[in-house]
Amino acid sequence: MKYEFKVELKKTNKKNISTEQSQKIGKLKKTLILAHQIKKYMDDNNISTLLEMSKLTKTSVARLCQILQLQRLSPNIQEEILFSNDYKLRKLSEKKMRKTASLIYWDQQITYYREMPQNIVNRNID
Repeated sequence: MKYEFKVELKKTNKKNISTEQSQKIGKLKKTLILAHQIKKYMDDNNISTLLEMSKLTKTSVARLCQILQLQRLSPNIQEEILFSNDYKLRKLSEKKMRKTASLIYWDQQITYYREMPQNIVNRNID
């Protein structure tokens, strides 16, 4: 049995795409999502070392460490990065967030996060 359909294809102009469709996800948000995906993949596939993972992903061990370090952020900060659509959050650098993640206590992280030079965060994320 064979089906045939007549379809008219129209060229689309990128300028016609709505702003909602073209809304960009910040680099930090993408990297944080990637960190969770890498961790889940390692757990699901019994990968115990970053060296094994680096061979699979063709990424250096150092870069994997940097990416996975974002998982040390306070859950409140991670939630804000992942679910907020605030344009200012897109300007946060991964490097600054890694420095935030290096703080051991979540209260210290939140305080440091609020006091960042961009003064981006003026919400209560406790």
